[in-house]
Parts: sequence; C-alpha cells; structure tokens
Amino acid sequence: MQIRRLVQRLALVGVVTTLAWTDPNLAGEAHSQDGLQPICGAPAVTPPMAIGQPGADGWVSDKEALASPGEVRRYRFTVKDPGTAYVYVGDQWYDLNLGIFSIKTNSDVGCWNVTTRGTSTESERRKVQFVRPDERAISVEPGDYVLNARAADGAAIDPSRPFTVRIAVGPRVCALVPSNTQDAQYPDLTNKPADNPDIFQVGVSIQPDEGKLNQFALMSFNAYTSPPYTDLFDFTWELDGKVVPNEVGPTILKPYADLPKVPVGLHTVKLTAKGAREYKDPTESIYNFTPFNGESRTVICQFRGPA
Repeated sequence: MQIRRLVQRLALVGVVTTLAWTDPNLAGEAHSQDGLQPICGAPAVTPPMAIGQPGADGWVSDKEALASPGEVRRYRFTVKDPGTAYVYVGDQWYDLNLGIFSIKTNSDVGCWNVTTRGTSTESERRKVQFVRPDERAISVEPGDYVLNARAADGAAIDPSRPFTVRIAVGPRVCALVPSNTQDAQYPDLTNKPADNPDIFQVGVSIQPDEGKLNQFALMSFNAYTSPPYTDLFDFTWELDGKVVPNEVGPTILKPYADLPKVPVGLHTVKLTAKGAREYKDPTESIYNFTPFNGESRTVICQFRGPA
C-alpha cells in the first residue's frame, strides 16, 4: 500500500512538472507566487505588500521607508484590463532603484532609478510636485505586477526619512501633449519629458478599445491631465470635425451609432484644454498659477471602428 501511494505521488509530481514546462504562463505563476523572485537584480526575503487593484485615482503612501541599506520594499498590484500603470516614487532623501516585474510573464517590465531632487521642504509639501517628477508610465496587460524599491548602491539611507509611492492604473492614452519619452531598453516603459515648461500634459483616452467597438457600443472619451487636476481646465471636444455642444467637462459619452459615417471607419477626436482656474498651492500663494497661463493646448487622436 505504501509503495502504491509513493508511486501515485511521484506521478502527480511528474504531471505538475510537465505542465510547468509546457505552459510558460503557468510556469511564471508557479515560480513567482510568493513574490520573492529577483527584480532588476534585487533579491528579497519577504513577500510584497498586496495593494489590490488600483484605479485611476491610485494607491498612495507617503510613509514608506527603508530600515537598512539591504532592505527591499515591494508592492503587488492587480491589473484587470489592458491599460497604463503610472508609477511615482519620490520625496526621498536618498537615491532609489526601482523595478516593475510581471508575474504572468515572469520577467522584468522596466528598471530605473530615482535621484533626489532638492529634497527640500518645499518639494515635499507642494502638491503639484507630488506627481510631476520621475513618474513612469508602463503599458500593462491583465495580471499581477510587483513594484520593487531599494536603496541605490552606496546610498546613505535614513530610516527616519520616508518616501512616497503612488501606483495608478488607467486606460491607455491614445495621444499625449507633450509626448512622453521612450525608454531605450524597455519598450513598455516611458517617462515624462525632461523639460516641460507647461508643467501639465494633456491627453485623450477612449473606451472601449477598437477591438470591442460595434454599432451598439457606448463610447467614453476622457481627458487625461498630468498632474491630474482636470478641475483647473475647461475642455472643448470635437468629433470628426464638429464641436460637441454643451460639453466642457473631462468626459463625454457618445453611442458609436451616433458618429457620422467616415471612410474605412477612421474617426478623429480633438480635445482643447484651456487653463481656466488657478492652482492654489497648499502652503504658499506665491506658487499659485493658472495652467498654460490661461491659454489652450490641443491634442488629436484617431480610432477605427466599424464602417
């Protein structure tokens, strides 16, 4: 009887091993469930913190800290639909190395470092600075991901000095002004432009995706701004060359069947964002400003649906 049970167990192990070798997705999940795999060359001894499924508003903590130079902080999050993950790590008093890992593909999605930028009380307090420096945009598919944060080599850490982590996931932006810059090594990783005197970026996201469009679809056109203060703007929307009347907000809804017939189903959406209200700094009024000095910026993108 004992010999029979041993044979059954060995056979079960053989089946599981075979599945792991023949199905790369299953192998990735099996090897990465505990979150202890190396990310961008950084090993870990404790599982990541589970932060759930962040949406466009994001998950934020401004009290993250490292107790020792060898400690690694990890954050596991879930993506439900294809989109873009926006990752900000900053307000730190020493340099950090960051990495994003896909559990589904069992591979690094991007690796980068975040250097201290003044580390001043002003930069810590000013809310507009909270999402402006060093935010990365990562193209993501459904599945689980892990963000990894550790001290840079040789960095003199201070456990009493916390840093900020923000992870948000939203629909993909089809156009962005000014555009992000592409990472040379990681094709799914982009960064904010190094020099943007406007401070803000403006973009458009469209739902559902082109592949899910049909004559019965209700479309959502959404203004994207970074930093995410859409309340500072008035928006003008144009669809296929015609202004959408009575719509000045960041989102409009349109049944696809109401769009005009266009050649090969190629539609154009145009968004004009006008700086309409003043950003009021939470600490000092000298930092108040109106986006674009009250002027406008325009972004245009196209999408294809049933003809």
